[in-house]
Amino acid sequence: MLNVLKFKFSDLFSIYWLILTNYKTTKKLLSVIGSLVLGLPIYAQYCGGGPTSSGFSNIDAVVLNGATSNINFTGTCPGIIGIEDQTNQVADLVAGSTYTMDVTFGTCSGNYNGAGQAWIDYNANGVFEASESIFSGTGNPGNAPWNAPVPITFTVPKTALNGTVNMRVIQIEFGSLPINPCNTFTWGSAIDFSIDISGGACGPASGLTVVSADATSGTVQWGGSAPEYIYEIGPEGYAPGSAAQISNGVTAGFLNMFTGLPSNSIFDVYVRSICAPGDTSIYGTPATFNTYNQGLFMDFNTQCAPNGFTDISNSGTATNLTDDATVNVTLPFSILYQGVLYSDVTIAENGGVLFGPNQTLFFSNTLLPDK
Repeated sequence: MLNVLKFKFSDLFSIYWLILTNYKTTKKLLSVIGSLVLGLPIYAQYCGGGPTSSGFSNIDAVVLNGATSNINFTGTCPGIIGIEDQTNQVADLVAGSTYTMDVTFGTCSGNYNGAGQAWIDYNANGVFEASESIFSGTGNPGNAPWNAPVPITFTVPKTALNGTVNMRVIQIEFGSLPINPCNTFTWGSAIDFSIDISGGACGPASGLTVVSADATSGTVQWGGSAPEYIYEIGPEGYAPGSAAQISNGVTAGFLNMFTGLPSNSIFDVYVRSICAPGDTSIYGTPATFNTYNQGLFMDFNTQCAPNGFTDISNSGTATNLTDDATVNVTLPFSILYQGVLYSDVTIAENGGVLFGPNQTLFFSNTLLPDK
């Protein structure tokens, strides 16, 4: 039975869940469709990764004292799968100053050899680069030096950009150096914290995000400590600095709506800080929105949200699919997914789903096409 659920998220757009209720497909298909269509635009600046298991090696503690605010983290068991978001913990650091961070590389069960590494995104480009590594080492939580907090001493370079960036700390059981900060592994920890840098170079605006978008407009917002900012908008992928719409003198936290935009298009917005006359920041990561009147990127989630859904399990149209059969379904509205607009999906009796009509769905352990 094919059912449609309508999920209302604010006043921006509605999302429809497609659920094929069949003797063996309901739960599986709910996960697949949910992962494809649930969510507002996501503008992540940092890569994912992290452990796929919550057992064994685990970071027990991270302590970093800043000028006025500190990171004081204590790990829990079982650990966190994926990147553990501790960005609510902030240490404020001054460029040119030296700090010592204590990291306890621990375990939830058993002591195993591993590797650890930490990075701070000094240039605020959303990438943890090799030159931004502040520590790398190997050890075993049961033996020195990993049987106690490991002191990590580092100096914030004077060229570090002012503003708030991420610090990532990773421990990988049976890992080796250097660690890929975006690596996915089996056992260990990957934790992100916030670092607020001052006294360095003029940094781009922080927290550039899309507040809302519809068929002809988009609204963005940002923060920072610079006295003035420059912002501009252009087609997705345009070269920053070449856009026609530029505004000077706006303040941090400015809420700007771009209106009169063409529909069914994707736009990038860049914001630069003006720290002083002749001292303007680089272009940071853009905020991207679309005028398809729906979310640009889709969040991946295998859980059904606790609110906002209506149970319509007793309604719908039976598809009566036989074993390994498929059916094409025309959606009640088009979905923009990875820059492509789809109005149809192909659904298989065994739970497979692909955007587009008459797609080939495999029924063995085969990777599906990326759509």
